[in-house]
Amino acid sequence: MTLIPDGISSTALSTLMEDAPTDDINKQGYPFAGHSQAELITAAEIASNMLIQEIPHPVAHKVLALMVISNLINWHNKAAESLLEESPDAALAWSEDVGILKSTYRSLLAVEVTQDDFTYDEGNDVCTCDH
Repeated sequence: MTLIPDGISSTALSTLMEDAPTDDINKQGYPFAGHSQAELITAAEIASNMLIQEIPHPVAHKVLALMVISNLINWHNKAAESLLEESPDAALAWSEDVGILKSTYRSLLAVEVTQDDFTYDEGNDVCTCDH
């Protein structure tokens, strides 16, 4: 059973991030920016829990999901662009994933989680990605 704290202050989270090991732990084989899979999952759970405590409304999580998908779109676009000359096949694979992510983003926009869901309606594109 995973124990998840009821909450953490922004200051405490910032301190944890500042004190987090970086390069030394990367050399030990942790692939996620110097963190293990368990640490990554815990950090995501903390962030998600902080949001729902601050704004206990389903649209808050939908907006977070849209922002995460937007970040993934941007990351994949940049990867595709950087690989275009040296590895066109790899660039194409990253670009194909951009299409899947954009479809996911649009699909989530089409889900009305509450009557006051301001993101509902494909015309309300709140994406911060470069598409």
